[in-house]
Amino acid sequence: MANRKILYGYLITHGELLIREDECMIVQNVYTSYLAGLSYQSLADRLNADGIPFFQESPLWNKHKIKRMLENPRYTGKDGYPTIIDQDTFQQVQEKIAEKTRGQLPHRTDMDRLWPKLRSGCCHDRLFRTGGPSGRTGKVRLRCSACGSTFAVGKEELLAQTARQLAAHEKPVCKPYAPSAEAVRLANAIDRVLEQPGDGKEAISCILRGASARYACCDDSMAAWEDQERTEQINWGRFEQIVSHITIGTDGTATVHF
Repeated sequence: MANRKILYGYLITHGELLIREDECMIVQNVYTSYLAGLSYQSLADRLNADGIPFFQESPLWNKHKIKRMLENPRYTGKDGYPTIIDQDTFQQVQEKIAEKTRGQLPHRTDMDRLWPKLRSGCCHDRLFRTGGPSGRTGKVRLRCSACGSTFAVGKEELLAQTARQLAAHEKPVCKPYAPSAEAVRLANAIDRVLEQPGDGKEAISCILRGASARYACCDDSMAAWEDQERTEQINWGRFEQIVSHITIGTDGTATVHF
C-alpha cells in the first residue's frame, strides 16, 4: 500500500515546508467536527462522500487516517512544521480521545449544541473550552481562538440567558382590543338594565354575559406566551434554525445573535 511522504496539509516547494491551503482547511474542519461530536468513521465517510482524496495513490479515507491526523502534534507547529491547529484545540482533542479510550466520555447532550455557537466579546472569534465546570464556581473556562483572552461562564446561567433571549425574540405581537358587535350590544344592555328596578338578577346575568363577550375579543396569545416562557426549556431544533452565534462578554454576559 502506498503511503503519503508529506504530512497531509503540507507541501514542499523549493525545499521549504509550506501549508497547502486546500488541505489545511480539511485538517481544521476535521478537528472542529471531532470536537462537535463526529466519530473517526463518520469523518472518513464524509470526506469520501465529498470526493476529497487523502492522496492520489490512496484516495480513500478511513478511521485510522483520521485518528493519526487528530493525534499528530506537528499540526501545532512541532518539528518545524507551520502551524495549522492552535495548541488549545489540539489539547481539547487529545482530552476527548483520552476520555473515549477510557470509556468515560459522556453522551452528547443538547447542551453540546451551544458550545460551537460561542464567540468572544473581544474579537468575535470562536471560543473553545479549556476546562470543565469548576467544583467551586460551576463555571466553564473558555479561550478566544484569535487573541487567547480567557472567559468564564456558568453553564446554568448561560442556558438561562439564552432561553430568555430566545423567548423575547419570538414574543408575539399583542393585538389591540377591538370589541365585537355582541360585546357592544351587551354593554348597552347592561346600562339599560342597571337603570331598571328589580332584584338585580337580570343585571348580574347581563354583566356576566357582557364580561364573557369582552373576554372573547381579547388576544390571548400574550398570556399563552407568558405561560410558555415560564415553563418551557430551550427548543433546540428552533435554536439551531434561528441562532447565528452567541457573544460572551468579559463579565460572562451572553448576547444571542439571530
